Amino acid sequence: MELPLSPGQWLAATVVVLVAATVKGAVGLGFPVITVPVLSTMAGPQAGVVLSALPTLASNLFILGLERTALRARWPEMRWVLSGLVVGSAAGARLFQVLSADALCVLLGLVAVAYALPALLRVRWLQLRSASPARGLAVGLSAGVLCGTTTIFGPVLAGYLDARGMGRDEFVPWITAAFLVGVLVQVLSFFQMGVYRGAVLRAALWLCVPVLAGTALGGWLRRRLPEGGFRTALLVVVLVSGVNLLARGLL
Repeated sequence: MELPLSPGQWLAATVVVLVAATVKGAVGLGFPVITVPVLSTMAGPQAGVVLSALPTLASNLFILGLERTALRARWPEMRWVLSGLVVGSAAGARLFQVLSADALCVLLGLVAVAYALPALLRVRWLQLRSASPARGLAVGLSAGVLCGTTTIFGPVLAGYLDARGMGRDEFVPWITAAFLVGVLVQVLSFFQMGVYRGAVLRAALWLCVPVLAGTALGGWLRRRLPEGGFRTALLVVVLVSGVNLLARGLL
C-alpha cells in the first residue's frame, strides 16, 4: 500500500487527527468517523482505514487508563456484545482486503451519513428495556464487521447503549471498552496480514502522537465546555465527508 501524500497533506492529516482525537476525548466517540473519510479523500479508502486503526487503538487505551468507572453492573449484558465484536472484527478485517476501492468508498459514505443525518435531525433511538444474549451478539457482530472493514462502528454501538438507557458515566467507559476490543482485533489482523509495515506502519505510529495529545485535551474540555454546538459542527463535517465519499464511489 502506497502513501502518495505531500508534506502539506501530512500536516493536514496530523491536524485532522488532533481535532478528531479531541472530539473523541470530549464525547467518547467520533474519531474514525472524522478521520477515515478525510484520510480516505487524501490517500484512498484503504489507506484511510489503515491509518486510522492504530491511532484509534491508542486513543481507547488512553481513555480507559484514565476512566476508573466500574463496569461490573453491565458485564452480564455487555459480554455478549464484546464476544460478537471479536468475531465480527476478525471477519471484517479479512473482508477488507477483497473489497474494491469504489465499494469501500460507498460503504464508508453510507456509514458516515447514517450516523450524522439522524443525529442532526434529533431522531431518537428506540428504547430497549431489556437485554438478551441474541440481541447483544447481533449488535456486536454487525458492529465488528463495520470495525474490520471501515474502523467506523460507533453509530451501531452508540445507538444500542443509548437505547439501553446508559448515562454518560456508563456510556463513555463502555463504548470505549467496546472500541478497544473491536479495534484491537482489527489491528492484530492487519499485522498478521502484513498490512502494517514500512511507510504505512511509520505513518500510523506517527499519527498516534496527535491522538494522545488530542484525547487528553478532549478529556479536559469535556469537564468544562458544553457539547451541543461543538457536536453539531462535528456532525455537519461528518455528513459532508460521507456525501463526498458516496459521490466518489458511485460516480
